Amino acid sequence: MLNLLIICITAWGCSVGGNSDSDDVVNSGHSDFNKYPKGFKVIGYLPTWGDFDRNLSVADFSKLTHVNIAFGNPDSDGNLEDNLNDDQVAAVVLKAKENNVKVSISLGGAIAPPYEDFLNIDNRTDFVADLVAYVEQHDLDGIDIDIEGDNIPANYEEFVTDLALKLKSEKLLTAALGLWYSDQISDVALAQFDWINVMSYDATGPWAPDVIGQHSSYAKAEEDLNHFMMRGVPSVKLILGVPFYGYDFKYNTSERMGISYKEIVNEYPGAENSDRLDKIYYNGINTITEKVRLVKKRDAGGIMIWEITQDVESSDNRSLLRAIYQEVFHSVLK
Repeated sequence: MLNLLIICITAWGCSVGGNSDSDDVVNSGHSDFNKYPKGFKVIGYLPTWGDFDRNLSVADFSKLTHVNIAFGNPDSDGNLEDNLNDDQVAAVVLKAKENNVKVSISLGGAIAPPYEDFLNIDNRTDFVADLVAYVEQHDLDGIDIDIEGDNIPANYEEFVTDLALKLKSEKLLTAALGLWYSDQISDVALAQFDWINVMSYDATGPWAPDVIGQHSSYAKAEEDLNHFMMRGVPSVKLILGVPFYGYDFKYNTSERMGISYKEIVNEYPGAENSDRLDKIYYNGINTITEKVRLVKKRDAGGIMIWEITQDVESSDNRSLLRAIYQEVFHSVLK
């Protein structure tokens, strides 16, 4: 890959090392490692549930620019839950450094505990200080806020504003946001983030088993990018989220509907070339590739993946991460 980065043969461009141009920097002091052309980001969420050590071992960091550890949430005292021990966090950071990847801890998730008590005027200062100390203690590169829907506290804006002020300038503050609760996030709050990971999936799913169909269409990707751009978010600060999973609507219970891309293509030969098999809806290689092209067309900031352990190995021609990597470099390679 290094050889590819040395020679830029198209107008889309590329850069090698350092902070080479303003397009590669979202905010002052926050630079990418320029692993991809024009500072393109490929961000993967790494789950903490299940066998975390195995999750870390199978995740391919070589084709990522950023990893978000999902999730770290507060216990009843406001301390981040001990989902990971210090050695495991250190192992993530080590693997990231070996692959020129930045690491953030992600707070929230769809089933996160309420944050209201931690963010009220009496507790917020201490909670923010504890978060910043956690980042520094574990040599992390930033914090990702994924507090969603009904869990969004009334003082979300004050929280992210305080956190942005307290994080050092070289640290990142990002957010994962969905269109379905965008109206709960103020313009002031949006402006605090270095970029936004747009969750352009889950248009339907286990919560709506009778609404059978695609949960992450190309049209939805266009709609979601348009929405945040109309709200004044610069395109370079928008990272399009793509799913490495699908939903099987032949089941009527949430426990059975979710299915990883890996499971789909291993069970159904040729499934990588489609987005649907009977009542299973997902994104195959063609749609993922088209979404990368959309990001480039809109001059958006990159691609976010939920989540990276759901893919086949990236050496496999069926791999979605491999497809992203190849499409990002397509203009350089051809």
